[in-house]
Amino acid sequence: MQTGYTLRSLFSTILLHNNPSRPDLLWNEFRQFICDDLHHQLQQPPHNIPAPTNDQIYDYGLFLLCERLAQAGQRMEVIAPGMPQVEGHWVDQNANPLIERQRAHNYNELQDQVERDLPLLNNEQMMAYTAICAAYQSGDGGTFFIHGPGGCGKTFLYNVVTRTARSQGKIVLCVASSGIASMLLLLGATAHSTFKIPIPLMEDGACRIEKQGFVQISCGKPP
Repeated sequence: MQTGYTLRSLFSTILLHNNPSRPDLLWNEFRQFICDDLHHQLQQPPHNIPAPTNDQIYDYGLFLLCERLAQAGQRMEVIAPGMPQVEGHWVDQNANPLIERQRAHNYNELQDQVERDLPLLNNEQMMAYTAICAAYQSGDGGTFFIHGPGGCGKTFLYNVVTRTARSQGKIVLCVASSGIASMLLLLGATAHSTFKIPIPLMEDGACRIEKQGFVQISCGKPP
């Protein structure tokens, strides 16, 4: 006896490595248990289905199985051609909440704030702003080091660049080496929490992001 999540993992392993002759019979017999946690999941965001039907539950279960197989480089229709096909458009609804959090902005408000902030940049800040924005907009990327004493407007510049990129639908990860510094950045966090850097940091240490973990980070060259 296991949870639906574990049984889906087991079922995908069977499909990948055991080549069952009638996987559809296994699915039809055990799908109730393989999907026993999905009724609640479909009631929650991003799906928001108040009373999911059995057909919706089983179809979503098939979608999750297909995703597991895709992570292993396989397709359901190739290794288990007798299995039912997914009918719903779950891929659009099964968004990564980490990415959704980074895109949960009011883009009009961001753009308005950028228009108010740009005239406040001095010449050196504007040069840096233009170079950084050009680097990510062109796709070339780059590494930029902003140097100056405390109180000269570095954080203000970072936040103007961040608002600009986010208003264009880009994902920006704002990280700092200390908690106090991260609080000054828009949706800021420490580098240790974002990239799972161990504390204390040892010479032979490694970031604790699992290969198959849920942490998915999308980032380009940081300013």
